[in-house]
Amino acid sequence: MKMTELRDQLKSILNKAQRRSDIIYVMGDLQDTPDNSNTFHYGSCRIAKHPLGIVKTCENADLLCSVYHHSEHMEKPIILRHDTKGGRFIDGTYTCIQGMEKVTGITIVKDTGIDSDHDLFISKLDLGIEKFQVSNEREERINYKSIMNIPMIIKTGDDHPSLNDNVYKGPDYQVDYY
Repeated sequence: MKMTELRDQLKSILNKAQRRSDIIYVMGDLQDTPDNSNTFHYGSCRIAKHPLGIVKTCENADLLCSVYHHSEHMEKPIILRHDTKGGRFIDGTYTCIQGMEKVTGITIVKDTGIDSDHDLFISKLDLGIEKFQVSNEREERINYKSIMNIPMIIKTGDDHPSLNDNVYKGPDYQVDYY
């Protein structure tokens, strides 16, 4: 994929998410660094922001690099990729302001046991997900009779059952079986 195609695809995705007011996280190998400062590289492998790159596209969409808000707690320089020319920070997370509030920390795992020139970058997110608790106030029951009346069939070569086309008749099915 060409850089222009990647940029255009990312811009399209970001625009759709922003129109819906979604919380946005762009994570992964961003290919270039958030800035050219000594905080994010060592050796001779300085990489300026590519004008068509993922980092520049995220910044143009008003997204923020999460590492800036947690860099004071991290070992300097903050490096994720190591090679013969040195190291640089190219893996990370860009997010919107609402998403930044949910990033509670960042960890870089230096040795995962996998042979790679990348370290593992972990964003700790608090998305407000709570463990499901069964209600003690009332007993919850499942109407197994209605479930068992759903016309299912396992077709040759399928691993999972699907609706039986011989019985399923569109809206009538929804009235009869729901």
